[in-house]
Amino acid sequence: MHAIGIDFGTSTSEIGTFVAGDVRILEDISAGSKTIPSAVAVNDDGNVIVGHEALKYEGLEGRFVSQVKRLMGTDTEVELGNRGYRPEEIAALIMGKLKSSAEKSFGASITEAVISVPANFPEPARRATMDAAEIAGLKVLRLINEPTAAAVAFGSVKSRAKETALVFDWGGGTLDLTVLGIEGRNVNVIASYGDLFLGGSDFDEAMAEYLESSLTEDEDITIFAHEALRKEARRVKEALSFNDTVDLYLPAAAKKADGTSVKLERPLSREEMNRVVSHLIDRAREVVDETLSMKNVEYSEVDRVILVGGTTYVPAVREMLQDLFPGRVSTSVDPDLAVCIGGTYQAAIMKGLVVGEDQVITSDISPYGLGLEVLEQIGNSWEFIYDPLIEPNTTLPFETNVEYDLLSSEQRAVNIRVLQSHRNTKQLAEEAIDTGIHARIAGIPQRRDTEPHTLRIDFSYDANGMIHLSATIVETKQSITIDFSETEVSLTEQDKLAAKHEIMELLKHM
Repeated sequence: MHAIGIDFGTSTSEIGTFVAGDVRILEDISAGSKTIPSAVAVNDDGNVIVGHEALKYEGLEGRFVSQVKRLMGTDTEVELGNRGYRPEEIAALIMGKLKSSAEKSFGASITEAVISVPANFPEPARRATMDAAEIAGLKVLRLINEPTAAAVAFGSVKSRAKETALVFDWGGGTLDLTVLGIEGRNVNVIASYGDLFLGGSDFDEAMAEYLESSLTEDEDITIFAHEALRKEARRVKEALSFNDTVDLYLPAAAKKADGTSVKLERPLSREEMNRVVSHLIDRAREVVDETLSMKNVEYSEVDRVILVGGTTYVPAVREMLQDLFPGRVSTSVDPDLAVCIGGTYQAAIMKGLVVGEDQVITSDISPYGLGLEVLEQIGNSWEFIYDPLIEPNTTLPFETNVEYDLLSSEQRAVNIRVLQSHRNTKQLAEEAIDTGIHARIAGIPQRRDTEPHTLRIDFSYDANGMIHLSATIVETKQSITIDFSETEVSLTEQDKLAAKHEIMELLKHM
């Protein structure tokens, strides 16, 4: 029996297993690395390849795909080898590659895994992640929020001290912050917040634009080698995380009107890079402040900051955190592997491989609130209002029910519209986020008396972040269940079966 954890990341992914009482992150033997790039490409022979080998084709239009995690839960298609792929299918190829590598290592089939997702991943993206796992031949034991997984990794090796910790998880595509209450091996999530579109790739983009701007003094330049500049920007960012200066060298960074290449060759300092990415550091500082303020946690009350994700290697990031939390920034868990370690440890707990006092007990939360659009009288006018069913940072699992009166006894239909918000109070519906999840109960008979019908809402939110909602007209028993998996962008069962067949065939040839 194998306990498997998968960290499906924007830039890199990992897979771990629990062996002899400890977590082991499996190595990609061909590359000698415990992480694989979350990249898919079509090689010169027309075969689909995943991971390190795929990076050889980076920048080739129609032959290379990366950062698909940012597209999860959308209906965007990416082109690969003259056909379009859904984000779930690309994600399934990456998960399938990890699964296949692990099966070769164990000599046995793997069918289940705990998979990590950003704490602020919206519900459609969570569903898409589960669909991707299913296409790859994996049953999801649990979706675990990435900062919670990191906390599990931290809790599995720390003493039984009582403390408040901040998980600062900055990966390739997202920034996730979570405030934890840790007491012994009990880890309770207090608050969670983040930015789904702020990651290490944004550092790469900022640096690439800066490198381009350093060439613009030459007015004869007509074409920039964008992809080459982006690759060099990434290399420079990583090198300056460990060195004060680095030498830039691109023999063909751009081209002039006459077709001759323009070389980029000069030193670049860490101080210079810090200036270029300062706006990203400022945004991260704002997210820290917003996260703590959600539960009125003072900076002085945070005992420890746990670093997670490759972007936390950037010195400017660590300097910012040391400035906010002097002497309290911890590096006891590998930032690159913390999420995978925690997810694997959680899988071991669920498989019964970790018992008694060795277990890390976690409670998670809803990172955002969900509610309904309702009509309320405010003064002399009627307004559409967001009425919360669950507030942000509510401990999961959670369930509730609430009743609403229809407007009149003659109302024949009711529309149900689900909204999302980071605020925990009523607000105008237009200030909340429309989830795109709507339903309608029609054909409601008129009541014989003058009283309006009652609409009952039953709502639940489970530990996987999966949401269930049903609506019932109490007097007539007319009801509808809102299936949050059946949105306009979700895959049907038939779609998943077809995708699974194709993905499995592609994986056979890797």
